[in-house]
Amino acid sequence: MGQGGRNGAHQAQLILALGLAQDLEYIAIAQAEGAKLVAGGEPIARNADGAPGFYLRPALFSETTKDMRIKREEVFGPVGERDPREGL
Repeated sequence: MGQGGRNGAHQAQLILALGLAQDLEYIAIAQAEGAKLVAGGEPIARNADGAPGFYLRPALFSETTKDMRIKREEVFGPVGERDPREGL
């Protein structure tokens, strides 16, 4: 984790606390609408080196339907969904 493209960072930070809050809200909405959280979705503590920003473990949902917000709206963060019934 760290600033994107620096020091071998594999996950860049969300710039503002508001971005983290919005992503967590989308995760809660998806779960309330019946999507299954397969992985991630929790905030991550900042690096010991004090890297700035806010971090979220990438969230992946399954069992989504076309009427769910997670399916219809773009989430600006590491939150996604995959429905194997749709194929590749």
